[in-house]
Amino acid sequence: MIVERTLKPLNPSPQGTFWKQCEEEFRAYVTNLTQEEGDAFQIVQLYRQRGDAENVFDELKQAYQRLLDWLARTAPQLNLTMGKAPPRILLDPTYPTMSAVH
Repeated sequence: MIVERTLKPLNPSPQGTFWKQCEEEFRAYVTNLTQEEGDAFQIVQLYRQRGDAENVFDELKQAYQRLLDWLARTAPQLNLTMGKAPPRILLDPTYPTMSAVH
C-alpha cells in the first residue's frame, strides 16, 4: 500500500503562507505490484494514468447518451432503442457488400 500526502494552502495569500496554514490531503493506493515491478512514484503515476483513461471513457459514454437524448427529442421518428442496443446505422444500398465483391 502506498500513501500519498499533499499539503494545500488554505489561504494562498502571503499571510496564509507566513502562518503555514494548509490542508492535508491523503490518497491511498492499494496494489499487488511488487517493488521490483515499480517504485512508489511509478505505481502512483500508473494509477493516475489509468484513472485518466477511465475518465475519458466515462465522458464518451455521457456524450453518447446526450446525443441519443437529443436525437430522441428532435427526431422521434427514428425510433431509437434507448439503452437496449446501439442504434442501427442504415446501410447505403449503393455500397458494395462482401457478397457483391466476390
